[in-house]
Amino acid sequence: MEKSLKEFNETWNTMSFEYQPHPRTKVNLLKVREEIVEILEDNQVQLQNMLSSKFVGYFYNEVFNWQLKLNTADRVINLWLEVQRIWAYLEAIFIGSGDIRIQLPEDTRRFELLDKEFKSLLVDIRANPNVIKGTGKPG
Repeated sequence: MEKSLKEFNETWNTMSFEYQPHPRTKVNLLKVREEIVEILEDNQVQLQNMLSSKFVGYFYNEVFNWQLKLNTADRVINLWLEVQRIWAYLEAIFIGSGDIRIQLPEDTRRFELLDKEFKSLLVDIRANPNVIKGTGKPG
C-alpha cells in the first residue's frame, strides 16, 4: 500500500492539463488527454480496493484523501468539459452572429458576462495546470 501511495503522489504531481485553441476564437480550451482519464479511472479502482482491504488501517487517512482528490478531479473534469462544450455552442450564437446580437440584446449581454467569467477561469486553470491542484481549488 505504501508503494502504491508513493506512486500516486509521483504520478499526480506530474500530471498536467493541455490546451487546444478554439478553432474560431483561438481561446485556449482545456484538453484532457486519454492517458489522464485512463490513469484516473485505474487509480480510483485501486483506491477503492485499498479501502476495502483489511490491511488499510495505518494508511486509511491517506488512501481516503487520495480517493477524495481523484473523485473530485473526475467530477470537475467532466463538468468542465461539459461547460466548455456548451460555451462553444453559445459563443457561436451570441458572439459569432450579428443577427442574434440585435434580436436578443439582453441575452447577449448576459452571455457576454458569462463569457468573460469563463475566460477568466480558463486563465486561472492555465496558471496552475496540475490536474489535482487545478481541480481541487475551492469555488
